[in-house]
Amino acid sequence: AMSIYRRPRRAPQRRELHELPKGLQLMYSEANGYVDDDTDNGKNLTVKPAEHLEPKFKALKGNGGLSSGKDEEKLLLQTSSLNYGGYQAGETSQMPPTLFPGSLASYVLVFQMDEEWHDASLYPRKDPDSKKKVEISYGKQNMQPLVDKLRSSDMIVREMYSSEQLDGEGNMPYMFAFVSIGEKRQMTVAEVMGEHNLIRVRMRKMDDIGNEIKNGGAWTSFVQHLAPYFEKSSEGTLFSSAQQQQIMEFMMHDTDERAMGPQLLQKESCEAGNNVLQQLVWDQRIVAYFPLHHAAKRKWLKQHWADSFFTRQPIEDIREYFGEEIALFFVWFGYLCTMLWIPAFMGLWVLSMQGIALESSGSVDNPYNPLYAIFIAVWAIMFAGGFKRLTLVYQHEWDTVDFEPVKPDRRDFVQCPNTYKTLNTINKKEEYYPDPLLRILWLVASTVVCTIMVIVNMVLVLMVKVVMNMLIQLLGLPHVGILFGAIVQGLLIYGLRQVGAIVFRFLNDKENWKDHNQYARAFYSKMFAFGFINSYFALFFFSFISNDFTFFGLLTLDVSCPDNDCINYVGLMTVVIFIEGCILHYLPSIIPFVTKCFTKEPVEPPPMEVYDEDSACTCTKCVPRLLNDDEKAAEEAFALNSFASELTKEKDKNEKEKGALGQQLLTLDDFYFSNIMELGYLLLFGATCPLLPMLLLIFNMLELRSAAGEFLFSFQRARYVCAKDIGFWEIVIDILVVMAILTQTSYCAFISNGLYYYFPYMTQVDKTFYAVIIEHVLLFFKILYDGATAHVPGDVSLAYKVRNHELKISLDHFDTKDDDNVKFYTDEEGFPYYGN
Repeated sequence: AMSIYRRPRRAPQRRELHELPKGLQLMYSEANGYVDDDTDNGKNLTVKPAEHLEPKFKALKGNGGLSSGKDEEKLLLQTSSLNYGGYQAGETSQMPPTLFPGSLASYVLVFQMDEEWHDASLYPRKDPDSKKKVEISYGKQNMQPLVDKLRSSDMIVREMYSSEQLDGEGNMPYMFAFVSIGEKRQMTVAEVMGEHNLIRVRMRKMDDIGNEIKNGGAWTSFVQHLAPYFEKSSEGTLFSSAQQQQIMEFMMHDTDERAMGPQLLQKESCEAGNNVLQQLVWDQRIVAYFPLHHAAKRKWLKQHWADSFFTRQPIEDIREYFGEEIALFFVWFGYLCTMLWIPAFMGLWVLSMQGIALESSGSVDNPYNPLYAIFIAVWAIMFAGGFKRLTLVYQHEWDTVDFEPVKPDRRDFVQCPNTYKTLNTINKKEEYYPDPLLRILWLVASTVVCTIMVIVNMVLVLMVKVVMNMLIQLLGLPHVGILFGAIVQGLLIYGLRQVGAIVFRFLNDKENWKDHNQYARAFYSKMFAFGFINSYFALFFFSFISNDFTFFGLLTLDVSCPDNDCINYVGLMTVVIFIEGCILHYLPSIIPFVTKCFTKEPVEPPPMEVYDEDSACTCTKCVPRLLNDDEKAAEEAFALNSFASELTKEKDKNEKEKGALGQQLLTLDDFYFSNIMELGYLLLFGATCPLLPMLLLIFNMLELRSAAGEFLFSFQRARYVCAKDIGFWEIVIDILVVMAILTQTSYCAFISNGLYYYFPYMTQVDKTFYAVIIEHVLLFFKILYDGATAHVPGDVSLAYKVRNHELKISLDHFDTKDDDNVKFYTDEEGFPYYGN
């Protein structure tokens, strides 16, 4: 039965064992329990156990357990699945050996219990001679058929009940169904998923002395009979916990009939845009569903990632646990922190030069200011181009060069009354499309609203600047007035950003975008366009416009800098707005921490108890017992918010703000947006405040580990999502780099007088002319650098080709069997093998 889904047999010329590379010879021999004595260059394979199997082999043979050569061969074949655990010799495995159920990942379905749950039987029958009322539990009658279907599809289901602490007053308890899948079943379904390119595994790779090279093999679709030749995950299992949860979702959604899933619902009964689990929540048959964290792996990631500030990020482990999309975010974040060290220390040196200049001349202007401005522009170019090159490296390392994501239609789009159907004449399938007239009208409305909000923002900036100047004239203390204005401006920036998010989300919903990628691009395009003005216009105005501002020549306002010298004050305003924005951004996380520090530790509550129906109690109600680790993890995850891979807001019919279809979920794009807007302060105004790079570095180092902790403990486990790059955000970073070139050269021309130290006889026109030349040189350098970094490094390309060549050789040898006298067997561990 396990060979049903084996992919079609290929017919290449099979290589002899001695013709393979030495590493492949050792891998093949070790996986099949044979070794080569090298007496005749490997042409004759000595049928004897490999070194790591010899103790067991001798023990059985000495005890009379092996009576013939057939028995010896059987032992060798039964031990063929042993390997070195995916690590180099001398390294220890991350995960200690685990027993069921810890060795399997879990997917949780949450059911609502009712008052009759414990007293009622599943199928009650009324005794005609009894007057006792028959208890009927509709909650249990709803739950049991779903659980039975899961078990009938060879899935493992463990039923556990919530504790009194979770139930609260007036709330009915919940039943958690922990769904897992055995290793044999995993391999059967994974082969079907491999045909859809939904799951990939690495081939094992060994060096010339027989040690397995961690993460050294090529990626390929899973094929069941080649399981011994695939590298195990760092969790000690063939499939990682994320892949196991992918397999379970594939089965429960009945994506392919060959997977023989549980068929919890008929696909025809699902409303348009809903999958099976979403429809169950929509029909109120389950409360929520979510993948559960792998306890041992999460503990390892906490120790070596979230709590470790001075070590490299375990990117490969992050990819394995969360997927390529989240791993690429932390690659970008870590790369940013690494690159920030250079401008941070350079900025401290320039800051010291500004201090010396301020003491000697009363101004922070000095000969190094324009040089530092040009340096910031060059750094921005190299940062953007370097990350593009790093993305290419990871694309070849993770074999996502040709990856194209599946883009299903949004549920809100499909169910919208302004969405229509049409028949695709090419593939003969029905497709959805929006009303084109309404789309255009709402796009125009979005443009008008965005323009109005930009004008409102500019008016507020002018009002703050007028009030700030009045305060400076009243007090006679310029720095106090600047500090007050910067604090007010920071609050306005934060408040208008929150208002903009609400308004633009409403407009985005009305525009009725087809898939999640289009929806996210449209939303964050609006947010970035407005956020650019909202976050940076006050500093632009203060730096370049305030001294010569007139309202179309009709109205003149006193918004000039003190003594018409902006360079001494714009740095203070920049750093105050930046620090205030960071504090307001982290405020939701800071408040619970501060509250905990200044409040008395509560008394430790008694151990949580739940009811156990499997106890030996003879009464009608169950006896209480303590929660185990899985139940605690499930209750903690159920109380947390989900982490959405798509930007969407979906609610069930009762408008419940919990579960898979609940509240507005935090997405990865939210992390990108907030961090890129903070980076913009450095790229645009780094020369005005040389301390800014060091502050950004400190905040980002804290944010990096804080974000790691949030992914591990503050959200439900994120679902596995593959990606080849950071998508839309590469364009946003390129826009900021171009604006950085324009801003830094404008700083040299209009704010700083540092160029006069090099050319003392130049006029203002000459200075502007030189700044324009520098700008064009920097833009030309950006074009050249982007072209130079658009190619894959030679060593990465060569390693990628070598891995794929070794994969082809391996598949040609291992995937080709003689058709004569071959029988198909399955050993005790579930691995198929061939024999005579």
